[in-house]
Amino acid sequence: MIHSIRSVRSAIPRRAASAVGLAARDESRLSRRKALISKDAACSAQRLRAGGPYLLDQSALARRCSSRACGELGSHSEYMPVQAIGSLVFGSFGGGRTWAPMTRASVGSGMPISQLLQPLLDNMPSALILIANGTEEIEFTVTYDTLVRAGVATTSAFVPEKTSETSESPPFAKGSRGVNILPDSYLNHDFGPEKYDLLVVPGGAQGAETLSKNELVQKLVKDYIDKKKLVGMICAGTLAALTSGLPKQPLTSHPSVKKQLEGAFEYKEDPVVVSGNLVTSRGPGTAFPFALTLVEKLCGADKRKEVYGPMVFPPGTPF
Repeated sequence: MIHSIRSVRSAIPRRAASAVGLAARDESRLSRRKALISKDAACSAQRLRAGGPYLLDQSALARRCSSRACGELGSHSEYMPVQAIGSLVFGSFGGGRTWAPMTRASVGSGMPISQLLQPLLDNMPSALILIANGTEEIEFTVTYDTLVRAGVATTSAFVPEKTSETSESPPFAKGSRGVNILPDSYLNHDFGPEKYDLLVVPGGAQGAETLSKNELVQKLVKDYIDKKKLVGMICAGTLAALTSGLPKQPLTSHPSVKKQLEGAFEYKEDPVVVSGNLVTSRGPGTAFPFALTLVEKLCGADKRKEVYGPMVFPPGTPF
C-alpha cells in the first residue's frame, strides 16, 4: 500500500513536468511560426518598395496565416479572415480561396473590413463556374483550381434540374463519377456580366444537358458575349453555345456531341479553340490547357507562365 501511494505521488510531479514540457514545446513552435511569418512579411515589404510582385509565395503564406501563430500576431475580421502581419494585411477573398496583400495604414480606421478591402476586390479578375449534378469533376476542379492560382476570385453556382429549386445553401452536386462537390451558391439573376469577368460551362453528359437547357444559363451566355466578357465551355458544355443561339464561329467539344454542333458552327478538333471571347475545349484530358488559356485571356501571358511553372508538368508537355 505504501508503495502504491508513493507511486501516485511521484506520478504527480511527472505529469506536471510533462505539461510544462508540452507548453514549452508549443511556445517554441509558435516562436518559429512567428519568425517564418515575419520573414515573409519583411520580404514582401521589401519587394513592394522595389515595385516587384506582392508576395514571394502566396500559397505558403496563406498556409502560415491559417496557423495559430497568425492569430497571436493579431487579426481583424468581419465576413472574411484578414491577418495583420508586420506592415501588411493579408486577406482571403473569393470564399477564402485567393490571398492578396494591402497596406496596413487604414486598419483601425473604423471602416468595416469588407469596405476596407473593396478596392482590392474591385481590381481582382473574377470568374463564375457553373455546376450541376453530372458535371465532369476534372473539368470543374482543374479549371477552378487553376483560376484561383492565378489570383482570380472564383465562385461556383449550382444549377438544378428543376428551375423551381432555390435555396440559400445549395446541396452537394454529385459529379459524373460520383464525387460530391459543395457549390458556393445557387445560380441567380445577380450573376451577370456586370459582376464577373468570366463565365465557365463545364461538361459531363448529364450536367451539360442541365446547363445547356437552362434558360437563365442561356441568357447569361448571350449577355456575357454581348458585354465582351469571357466565356469558357469544355466537353459537352459547348452545347450551351448552340442552345444560347451564338452565331456561327470556330469551336470544339467532346466528340460525343460533335454531330449536334458541326452544322451550326465551324467545328474544330484542336485541344482548345479561341474565337473572340469564346474559349472551347474537348474534355477531361484538355482541362489544363483550357484553364491556362482562360488565365492568359483574363490575366495575360505572364500570369499564365507564373501559374504553369509550379504545377510541374512533365518535360515536353505540349501546352
